Amino acid sequence: MTVVIQHVQTETHCVQLWALVEAHVRFERSDVVVPNDWPARTVRSIESGRLRMFVAVADGATVGYASMTTEHSTWTAAPFAHLDCIFVDADHRGKGVGGLLFDAVARESQAMGLVQLQWQTPEWNVRAAEFYGSVGGRAQQKLRFSLTLNPTLNK
Repeated sequence: MTVVIQHVQTETHCVQLWALVEAHVRFERSDVVVPNDWPARTVRSIESGRLRMFVAVADGATVGYASMTTEHSTWTAAPFAHLDCIFVDADHRGKGVGGLLFDAVARESQAMGLVQLQWQTPEWNVRAAEFYGSVGGRAQQKLRFSLTLNPTLNK
């Protein structure tokens, strides 16, 4: 199996990723509804520089993706990379695809001059936690909260 990691840059790329994004939402047991205009919204975020995405293509099929944003730490007064999503379809897990995606995000972060990469995963996702430990990640205990401010914007 040959895997190629590419930058997501066009709405066509986003349309190809849409099913994987929805599969990721289901995998994480989330109640998020992926909006009908997800590809257009996503490409606008990419074009504005707010979002960077990578896709894993294996033998012509889209099998995984990763996305990152840049955040700012109040405590260190410095920007850092946030690995927002990383997902590999079930048939391709355990074959190195996740590692290639993670490496792409880490390299992109370093190229941007960022000195730290942060991410999170559900506590029940033991396989992901093991993977993140294997790449040198260090778990931190925190609770994650969210507050919906304007529900009509997600439709």
